[in-house]
Amino acid sequence: MKYYSFTKREAVSLISICLGSFLIILDTNILNVVMPVIKNKLHIDYTAMAWVSNSYILTFAGLLLLLSTFAKRIGSKNAFLLGISVFLAGSIFAGFANNYFWLIAGRIVQGVGAALFSPVATLLLNQLFPDVKKKAAAFAIWSGTSGIAFAFSPIIGGLLSYTFGYRSVFFINIPFVIIIILFGIYTLPNNAKEQTQFHFKEQIYFIIGLLAFVLFLSFIDIFSVAYTILISLLFIAIVFRFIHQIRKDKLHILPADLFNIQSISSLLSVFSYNLCCYGFILALSILYQNQLGYNSTLTGVLFLPFTLSAMLLTTFLSPKISEKFGLYKGQRYSLISMIIGLILVCISMLYRDYYYLLSIGYVFLGFSGMVAPLVTNAIYQDTNPEYHNEISSFLNIFRQFGSMIGIILATISINYFGIINGIYVVSFLMVILLVIAITLSKTKHRAQY
Repeated sequence: MKYYSFTKREAVSLISICLGSFLIILDTNILNVVMPVIKNKLHIDYTAMAWVSNSYILTFAGLLLLLSTFAKRIGSKNAFLLGISVFLAGSIFAGFANNYFWLIAGRIVQGVGAALFSPVATLLLNQLFPDVKKKAAAFAIWSGTSGIAFAFSPIIGGLLSYTFGYRSVFFINIPFVIIIILFGIYTLPNNAKEQTQFHFKEQIYFIIGLLAFVLFLSFIDIFSVAYTILISLLFIAIVFRFIHQIRKDKLHILPADLFNIQSISSLLSVFSYNLCCYGFILALSILYQNQLGYNSTLTGVLFLPFTLSAMLLTTFLSPKISEKFGLYKGQRYSLISMIIGLILVCISMLYRDYYYLLSIGYVFLGFSGMVAPLVTNAIYQDTNPEYHNEISSFLNIFRQFGSMIGIILATISINYFGIINGIYVVSFLMVILLVIAITLSKTKHRAQY
């Protein structure tokens, strides 16, 4: 792609927005390598350890719809700067936390800030670059920044934790946020504020439903069988009630035109990918550090074949895959690649003589990262432009929700079956989910808009 020259203001604004998105990916992924260290330092079990990450992700996902509406009311620039400032406060709070509960409180504050500034990044880019060619270049750079964050976050987290202690993974956000705020104040454009409706009742139902489901899944081992069945039936009833309301177009935060079989299959694909990606990385981090005795730096290095291949293949191959096979067949190939990667990594663990399969498996897992840009393109193609902002929020929610469920499944499996067997069990569950996602994506698709 030919990159077109930006003005000084455009370049500085782009840096500010890209650094914000960089921190979102970094903060979600960096803890997967560091969480075993936090577990040992704070003397907590695996369930409590998972909440160091999930408290942030749940807050992020749960408040995304509400705060994206709030962002429209106060303007994109104000939302971006306020959100990144709250994120900074949470990072400082988490870094100085002297016990587990204060750490969780800091992570929740970080999630609130991320939910406020994350959704407005694409809106700011659209406003900054009205020229089509500049806009394409800006979005390519923005996407590449996220890829770099994903590729290097495990080794950054491992190196910081090993050298300066786990608190440093929170303090590393501070210089980046200061740069973002200073650049953003002077260069980001002011845009018109919209008088949008909050629909608080629906928003609160969504947040409570999401929170109840995640808490139930996280602590399912302490519930009786009868209570588990009762809660499961109640949750299913709530889901069907929401579906009924959506079909009648009575939910303002979930308009009926927002969803169709195409968008649902794409959302399930990105949910499955994030679930497998983050759950598997956490499970292997526990294996490397708690079972094999590796330090966090070496653990981060071991993930490089996976994360680097994901960055490179996503950046350079996804446009060609999309052009050659189409958006939906490309998604299926990506998810099939993840299945192959999971199987190869498990074989390398089961038969130590085939250790070289680990790196090959990681490359296949990296190849599956192409599902993210393919899903993004497909979901915009199959959704009415009137709802692009809403579907973008739901895309983020499904990503975060997938990451959260993956972490929960990994910790539950390891708690019940031990580290090695737990990895086999969670891998089996992931393969089943991926097969379902692949099957649904085979539904005949057509571009509607």
